Amino acid sequence: GVIIIPSFYAIYITNFTTIFIGLIFFLLFRIIKVKREYKIDWIEIFSYFLISSSIFLLLLSIIFNFNPNYVITVDYQFYAKLAAYINEVRFENALLDYSNTLKQVCLPYHYADIYFTGLISKIFNIHTQYSLTLVVYPILFSTIIFSIRQLFHSISLNKYNLVISVLVLFVSMFGLLFPESLLPMGIWDISLLSMPKLSYVYLCAVWIIYFVIKNDNQNIIFFTLVLSFVYTMASPVFFISSCLFILLKKRVINFEFLKLVSPLILTTIFFFTFYKLNGSANQQIVENPLLDTFTLFGIKTAINIIGKMSIQIIICSLPFIGLVFLFKENISKKIIIYLILIYFISLGMWAVVFSMNDSVQLWANAFLPFYNVILIYFVFIGIKNSNYSMKRVLFIFSLIIVCLKYNKTIPSELQNSINSENYRDKNFVYILNTKKYSDIFSKVENVYQGNTNSLFSLNDNLKIYCISTDRIKPTNKSEKAFIDKLIFNKYCELNNDKTITENKINFIVNNKINYLLIDEPIIPKDLENIFHGEYSIVDNLYCFKTNENFNNP
Repeated sequence: GVIIIPSFYAIYITNFTTIFIGLIFFLLFRIIKVKREYKIDWIEIFSYFLISSSIFLLLLSIIFNFNPNYVITVDYQFYAKLAAYINEVRFENALLDYSNTLKQVCLPYHYADIYFTGLISKIFNIHTQYSLTLVVYPILFSTIIFSIRQLFHSISLNKYNLVISVLVLFVSMFGLLFPESLLPMGIWDISLLSMPKLSYVYLCAVWIIYFVIKNDNQNIIFFTLVLSFVYTMASPVFFISSCLFILLKKRVINFEFLKLVSPLILTTIFFFTFYKLNGSANQQIVENPLLDTFTLFGIKTAINIIGKMSIQIIICSLPFIGLVFLFKENISKKIIIYLILIYFISLGMWAVVFSMNDSVQLWANAFLPFYNVILIYFVFIGIKNSNYSMKRVLFIFSLIIVCLKYNKTIPSELQNSINSENYRDKNFVYILNTKKYSDIFSKVENVYQGNTNSLFSLNDNLKIYCISTDRIKPTNKSEKAFIDKLIFNKYCELNNDKTITENKINFIVNNKINYLLIDEPIIPKDLENIFHGEYSIVDNLYCFKTNENFNNP
């Protein structure tokens, strides 16, 4: 349901011009081909969903501190904004390019929950931020819990299923036993609740692990395909890992092997074709990190980082490695092999695609969900084979961990209470920091000019323009392509006979700007006569109103 419903909505809202059109073919093929009778306990499913959704709603209410002025932070504001954007314009971002993951635009792996958010928002007529946080994520979390319960049901452990399975949501197993003061984890200490955008990755990870245990190659491939569509950017990691895993099991390349992996090959061809047809006109010229990776410096950097990460993972995993050796007869070797493949391939792809920059995009987002779920599985094995006293100790320990770790959940920031009616149908300028080329409002101007974040209703008609404090000098081709698209910079090029200050003032007047947004409570000196000294806070930025008595000199 959480895969099929957003997929059909994506096809409907974009008039068949969405990446999910490829996923639907595989879903329909699976429904037609697989002839099975499933015994579904709908009462149990509904009970699990109702209980877990209520728990997550309560948790999110605590995070928001029962205060409507708390909002989710920039990433999730942007995803909510994209959901409203897709609902409005009814097409995906044409700047997407599967073969170039360094574009400073919304990456395709977010679209699964964005379409789900847009659908919920449209059905219930609520702001996309609330549909994302209070409806979509609780539904996905509840689905993941039910899936984890099914995974651990396969080892005949029922009593502690619900309690322990929730752990995968609250904590990162990688940083479970080590305080940050002893061993700073940084990007490695990532739980699902700290990065809920990985919900679909966790969901598919659970079922891939389940079918690895069941030795079901067809379903491993199927959920790898699903994962690739909901997390397109990292799909090479999952494709290569699954192909190598099946090859290691079969030990021969034959027709049966080719038949199994052919859907992955066809999907790769589909990805490239789709994005070339839908995004080629808007491609930016960027530096190719692939060439930098295979220089002597790049190779040394990759070896150094991979080596350090491997040592850190071994140190942090010592308790779980102990569990593996202690209960090795109960733990499937296939799971360990698959985890090792995911680890090295995700690190390798990170090195090739990103030159070891922006690490959370491939390695942490691809490897850690599998790592967290698998280590939870190891803990389950340990519980199953421990005595009653040890089970009680583990249960108490689990509760303590949840209490200590829950504050690392969905980040939120406090906003002053505002009356959104005052900002309806207004125009804004945002002062672009010369050191930030990927600011959220810059993305808003490049991708679309639409609704502001958080507290505004769905039908606000707002425009946001980015202006720079000085002439911005890009340092590379990517930044140049990014800056060239700013409306204000194009305005300056057309009026190059005037100073930057004159252009800013004329731009503000000509576009009938109503408000200034800035990240510090100080108006630039050359704009002091245009805006009032008093400010309100809108979307965690300082908002100054235009002086009605100002006249353009």
